[in-house]
Amino acid sequence: MRLAVSVLAEATTPRLLAERIASGPRARSLVVLEGRGDGAPLVLVHGQAGNVLAFRTLSAALSARTPARPVLGFQAFGVDGSAPPDTTIAAMASRYVVELLEHRPHGPYVVAGYSAGGAVAVEMAVQLEALDQSVLAVALLDADAPGAPQLTTAERVRLAGARVRREGPSFGARWVVGKARRWSADRAEAGAHQHDPVGAALAERTSATITAALAEAQVRLPAAPLVLFRAGELAITSPDDLGWGPVTGRQMRIEWVPGDHRTMFEHPHVERLADRLSELIHSYGG
Repeated sequence: MRLAVSVLAEATTPRLLAERIASGPRARSLVVLEGRGDGAPLVLVHGQAGNVLAFRTLSAALSARTPARPVLGFQAFGVDGSAPPDTTIAAMASRYVVELLEHRPHGPYVVAGYSAGGAVAVEMAVQLEALDQSVLAVALLDADAPGAPQLTTAERVRLAGARVRREGPSFGARWVVGKARRWSADRAEAGAHQHDPVGAALAERTSATITAALAEAQVRLPAAPLVLFRAGELAITSPDDLGWGPVTGRQMRIEWVPGDHRTMFEHPHVERLADRLSELIHSYGG
């Protein structure tokens, strides 16, 4: 039996895992990461890989800070091969909004999107507001803006130089070490896929579908504020706001967090991310 990684995120004990396997496959996107409490739920939307396993550590850290806040994740529909995937950002958002309202009919909500999921989170907020639901804020977790102007090589070099000068002389060495760790992690992941060709094909399909959807996405803006949580390591050739300023016409609030695009969800960096997210939710009344 092939299990979606969301099953591991949802079934956190051997008993729950056995019950989940016995219940059979389910073609859905919603994954309840932390179900306790009646506070404003935090909704986390998948990244380029389409799964929610990276959110497991974050949801636990958030629950430790605010036990009364549910944390809900959305994986890409069909990421496990059980159904054809949605092919547009609007369709993904629409499916997730329907499932969210079935599970939690009334807001307020805080919607967050990781990486490619940032665009989906923004569109979800637009659709929720159109249904007279309250969205306190949209958190963009190291998410690039779709349709942002492409930078020239000269602009990227200028950004990298400015970042090194701002961070100090030790930043270059830290960047090299971080790049080496990323390379090693990517190699390990590629090796794992060699032993699971079906899983590798599904992952490639999901990534390609999301990439194509982003290329065609038209960004609509919600009334809710957008806040960018920017990973502070490795990505030195992109603008601080990851292109959201030109796309939205808004001055972006940027919260810098430790780690890179992946390790921001790992210990010890995830603790800072959880702190900043909790502070954001409280600041908007959640």
